[in-house]
Amino acid sequence: MIGKKTLRLMLMVLLILTSTVSFGCGDNVKNFLHNIKSDYAKHLFDNGEYEKAIEWYTEALEIYPNYIWSYINIGNSYVKLGKYDQAIKNFNKAVEIDPNYALAYYYRGEGHFEFGQYKKAVQDYNKAVEIDPKYNWGYSDLTEINPNNADDYYSRGEAYRRLNKYEQAIQDFNETIKIDPDYDDAYTSRGNSYERLGKYNQAILDFNEALKINPNSVTAYNSLGYTYDEQGQHEQAIQYFNKALEVDPNDFRTYVNRGVVYDELGQYNQAIQDYNKSLELNPKNFMAYVNRGRIYSNQDKYEQAIRDFDKAIELYENYDFAYFNRSTVYARMQNYEQAIYDATKAIEINKNNALYYYTRGICYQQLGETSKAQADFTKAKELGFKG
Repeated sequence: MIGKKTLRLMLMVLLILTSTVSFGCGDNVKNFLHNIKSDYAKHLFDNGEYEKAIEWYTEALEIYPNYIWSYINIGNSYVKLGKYDQAIKNFNKAVEIDPNYALAYYYRGEGHFEFGQYKKAVQDYNKAVEIDPKYNWGYSDLTEINPNNADDYYSRGEAYRRLNKYEQAIQDFNETIKIDPDYDDAYTSRGNSYERLGKYNQAILDFNEALKINPNSVTAYNSLGYTYDEQGQHEQAIQYFNKALEVDPNDFRTYVNRGVVYDELGQYNQAIQDYNKSLELNPKNFMAYVNRGRIYSNQDKYEQAIRDFDKAIELYENYDFAYFNRSTVYARMQNYEQAIYDATKAIEINKNNALYYYTRGICYQQLGETSKAQADFTKAKELGFKG
C-alpha cells in the first residue's frame, strides 16, 4: 500500500516528468515515468477505483505500448467492473504480444470464468499449465491437485460445477470440507450442485450450514432463495433475498433474483423496480435488461422491450436468449423478417434449443415460406419440442 506522503511525492514527480517527456527524454526517465503511472494505477486498483486505474494503466501504455502487464491489469480492472467483453479484449492483446506467456492465458481464463464461458476458461488454464507447469492450481487440467489443499479441491469442484458435472463437483466439495470443515463456500457450492440435481433438501442443509459458519454470506442467502423458488415457494424465496439485501443492500445480483420471483408472482411493478435498482448499481448487468424487457413485452410495450434487448445484446453480443426474446417481440409486431433474423442469430449461438427453431418456423409460416417452416418444425421436434 502506498502511503499518502509517498503518493503526493510520486504525483509531483510525475507532473514534472510529464512536461519533460513532451520535449523528449531518455530511457531512464521513460522507465521511471512508466513505473510511477503503473504504481499509481495499482494503488487505485487496490482501493477499488477501477475506472481510474484503467485510465492510468492506459497512460502507462502510451509510454510502452507493448507492456504486457498493463493489458493484464486493465483486463483485471474490467473484470472487477463486470465489463467482461472489455476484459477479454485486453487479455487477448496480452496473449497477442506474447503467445508463450503463461499468466496471460491464466488471467484470460479468469475473465472467461467470470463471463460464464467455462469451457474457454478451462482451455486457457490448460494452456497456462502447458507453457509453465507451476500454474497447475485452480482449474488447470482438472486432474492433478494437491491432496492436502482444500483450495485445490474447491477450485476443481467449482470448475466441474460450472461445466455441469455436478457429481464430480460434489466429490471435490466433500474433500474440501474434510480438510477444512469451516469452508463455507464449499458448503454453498455443494448445495448449488445438489440443487441442480434436484436434491433440494440436501441443498438447503448445505446452505444453512454455510450460514452457520458465515452468517453474512450473501451467496448462501441467494442460493436458498433460488432453491425455494425452484420448488414454487415464492414467498419464502423473497424472504431469503430480503435477508441477502439486509447484509448487502448494494448487491445487484440479489435485486435481479428477487425481481424474477416478483415476475413469477405477477407483481410486475415490484419486479421492474428491482431490475431498475440492479441497473442503477450495475449498468452493465445484461440479465436485468433482458428480464425487464420480457415484462415490457408481456405488457405490449414493444418499443421499450426492444430497447432493453438491444442494450443486453450490446453488452453481451453472444447472448442467445436476448436475440430470442427480441425475435418474439418483432413477431408480435408482425415484423417477421427481423424476427427471423434474430431467431437465426439465437440458433447460431445455441443450436440445441428447440423453441428457437419453432419460433422461426412460425415466422416463416407467416411469410408463406412453407418448406423452411416445416424444416424448422421438424428440427424443433427432433430436439424435443412438444408444443
